[in-house]
Amino acid sequence: MSKVISKIITIILHTSAIFVIILAFWPMAKWYFDAKPLWGVDFFYTATLTNLIKTNFAFPSLGWNYIWFTGSPVLSSFPILHYYLILPLTFFLDLLSSIKIWMLASLFLYFSGLYACFYKLSKNIIFSAILAIAGVYSVGVYGTLMWGGSLPNHATQAFYPWVIYFIIAFLRGRNYKNLLAAGVLGGLSILGHPQIFIAYVLPTVSIILIFSLGSSQLTKRIRDLIVFVAISLAIGMPVLFFTFNASFLKTLIITDSFKVAASTFNTDSKTSEEIAAFHRQQSLRIYTDTNTAVFIILALSFVFYLFRVLVRRKFDTVFSVFPFLLLTIYFVIYIWLFSVGISIYHGGWYRLFWATPFWLGLLGSVFWGEGEKTFKDRPGLNWKILVFSASTLLAGLSIPLIIIFSQGIKEKIVLRSNPSSAFPDVLSLRTGKSFDLLKKELVPAWINSENTDYRLYSGDQTINIWWNTLMKMPLARGYFDPPLAKSRGFTFWLDAALSKDNKSDKDQLEAVFDYPSDIAFNNTLFLLDWYSVKFVEAGPSPATVTSLPLRLMGDDYIKNRQEIDFNNERFTRANQILNFYELKDDLVSPIISATNSPVIGIFATDEGYETIIRAIADANLASKNLIPVKLGNFLDNIDKSEFNTFDALILYDYKYKNEKSSFANLEKFVLRGGKVFIDTGVENPESQSSNLPEIFPFDSLSRNPLGSDWNIETSDDELVKDVDFTLFSPPIFDKDQWNFSYPSSLITKPGSNVVLKNHGKVLLVTNKVGKGEIVWSGINLPYHVSRFHNPEEVKFFTNIVNYLMPSINNHEPAVYQSKFVSSQKRVISTKGVKGVLFKEQNYPGWSASLKSKDYSLSTKVYSAGPAYPGFMYASIPEDIRNTSFVLTFNYKGSLPAWFFSILSLVIIVFISELLLFHGKILGRLLKHLYSTTHKKVKRWWVKEDE
Repeated sequence: MSKVISKIITIILHTSAIFVIILAFWPMAKWYFDAKPLWGVDFFYTATLTNLIKTNFAFPSLGWNYIWFTGSPVLSSFPILHYYLILPLTFFLDLLSSIKIWMLASLFLYFSGLYACFYKLSKNIIFSAILAIAGVYSVGVYGTLMWGGSLPNHATQAFYPWVIYFIIAFLRGRNYKNLLAAGVLGGLSILGHPQIFIAYVLPTVSIILIFSLGSSQLTKRIRDLIVFVAISLAIGMPVLFFTFNASFLKTLIITDSFKVAASTFNTDSKTSEEIAAFHRQQSLRIYTDTNTAVFIILALSFVFYLFRVLVRRKFDTVFSVFPFLLLTIYFVIYIWLFSVGISIYHGGWYRLFWATPFWLGLLGSVFWGEGEKTFKDRPGLNWKILVFSASTLLAGLSIPLIIIFSQGIKEKIVLRSNPSSAFPDVLSLRTGKSFDLLKKELVPAWINSENTDYRLYSGDQTINIWWNTLMKMPLARGYFDPPLAKSRGFTFWLDAALSKDNKSDKDQLEAVFDYPSDIAFNNTLFLLDWYSVKFVEAGPSPATVTSLPLRLMGDDYIKNRQEIDFNNERFTRANQILNFYELKDDLVSPIISATNSPVIGIFATDEGYETIIRAIADANLASKNLIPVKLGNFLDNIDKSEFNTFDALILYDYKYKNEKSSFANLEKFVLRGGKVFIDTGVENPESQSSNLPEIFPFDSLSRNPLGSDWNIETSDDELVKDVDFTLFSPPIFDKDQWNFSYPSSLITKPGSNVVLKNHGKVLLVTNKVGKGEIVWSGINLPYHVSRFHNPEEVKFFTNIVNYLMPSINNHEPAVYQSKFVSSQKRVISTKGVKGVLFKEQNYPGWSASLKSKDYSLSTKVYSAGPAYPGFMYASIPEDIRNTSFVLTFNYKGSLPAWFFSILSLVIIVFISELLLFHGKILGRLLKHLYSTTHKKVKRWWVKEDE
């Protein structure tokens, strides 16, 4: 009975301690919740992605982010956990309030986790509560919430102390359920935000497990660490799989963090030297951003501990203290490294100091806990009274200190904080129920913000961050960077093509990258069409100036324009004006459309494909003219039956596994009437060869420079019509002479026509083969065009493309109806078309299915256009084209995403069931399955033996 009463009293005391911590935190929580404007630069980043999941709910491996960067898997927009955790709150509260409540709940979990860990080490409720309250009033704790506003990072902080609590519990009792619980929480922290696990959880667990010298043998401790890491990584793999790539590894350790951290500096007008000086002072924030009472309590705890060591001569306590002392040294060095310019995957100075009260508190707690043993070890003493007296004395000293050192904490946080970066300011002022009413006020009446057929382009991240919190219309860009590093070049190209240079009246492509004016504008029109940019918002805002190219602003291209003024609702001095534009209908095709445009298949590496795309862009051969399809660089990548999909082919920097079969398929394609452009000026297997395949117009090729100028001879051929070769840019590559591929002799095969020579060497030949034709070049023309953007070279390249596909400007327009079912599903109904173009990214997991009156089949989805991995193109079989049909694009997730998601979920479920129900449900089920399977296998085995 006494044990029951004792447990009840203990529960009451712990509950009271937590209640006191809540009371201490409540004024801070209320201040944050009621704040207008919203605190935290990136606040709307979480709002936008939470809204995406709410309006297009799907299991994480099925989720598709259609709103940013022309589409990507939700799993690639790491992290994901907190968006799903916030979601239930949005069914009862408005979105912004739901987010704030979850952030505050995570802080409460963090502070209660501090208390739990401190108590586990000190075994003293009063001491632990006081130390946790000191954490509540530490400025650094609020960095990611109030300054950067990286809310997933902030909310994931809550997992850190609870992982450590279960690790300490495991070491104290060797109960492996605690280790499993720590592993699950570690995995969830990865799903919440990998930075917390990598920079804080993993180092802390490693130090505590490995250096807890008296707990068990080293081999067992290493094994325990491996178990923890394995469980955590397995649970977190759905996020890690998409983010653990070269770009992640580059950001793991940055040795020039002064430059990188300029973006996290609180003042815009700082020189790099000033930023470096600022960073050198960072180690001081260990003290200035932590409530001074923490250090005083740590000092008192050390004195308490020192009494045990020196007076009682209990030197065995070093085993308990050592890992936490080492942990403190580790974090001091970690912060010092940042101050000298070495940043190890934490994200900025404002993410460095939230854990300081925790790791200092752990050391203080173990000091206090070991010190208390001095009284417990003395027989005959009423040690409880002595400990209570010491605790009361500590409270009497510490509480006034906490009160004193917490004075002005809000002002200190404000000094280190920034409001939401959303522009205009009205978005951060009208929160709560009035927020949704902004939807119609933020756009002109002629923009239907629910329209998913087209995109809005804004180069201003302060607009991109919030747009899809309210609007369904997708953005051509997005917030931060595209998920895949290779796609960033296309985004950069789009930005440059849609921007005026700030220092001149020229387009940015013209002013910065030396494009001729007309060619630069061709790129602008080309990308507007391919990215379905029908609407534009072009600031300026305080963050950036995003003026459109002057030529695009003319009445020949703009259908509507409107300025919306929000200067009556602002908290900054910045001009609160949005400038919207609508482009004319014939300039831009929708995100999904049926099409009869000719299709050209391109065999090239990713780099080679981009080279050809840029040459096509210089000619402004948009999607209404031409569909360029990426086939990879191996000629045997596609089945021979797929050649019917293409009107023509380009062979650029290609390879093959089997030369004979590859060129046999190409020859059949040409014999049936197809046309192939082969450029051996770039390095490929045939650029210098003495044994060329039969379809080449000669038997051998050499590859060498032909001087640093042109000496061109041409025949009377449509390929060179209206081209002035005297105006070509010089054949030079970075001061070196250009390499050309040319036949060893002037003798060509029957049916061939020499179109162009340079210095007497043949560089362009057409060759009729059956019903089709080969156009061979040894110039590396696509690269020369995309390097120099010479108008005459662009004209020459355009002639070749027109020659390959005469229908490029003469094909039947398509009639269709499309429907946005969800971000994971789009449907189009049409008839009499060659294919369907869907301008979202062709990540693994997309498929297309076709249904008509007589057919139901799947059709291959190809990558196409100026994007990486590429927009989607589905070809319609010839025997179906003239019938009415429905084509459905479905995103079902990639196989790795499903595998890792299911693995993660299964591990969480099984360990949770083991912890909560001791394996009585799933454990029994597994035993039953094993027993049944074992019996069946045994019977089968016996029958086999007979």
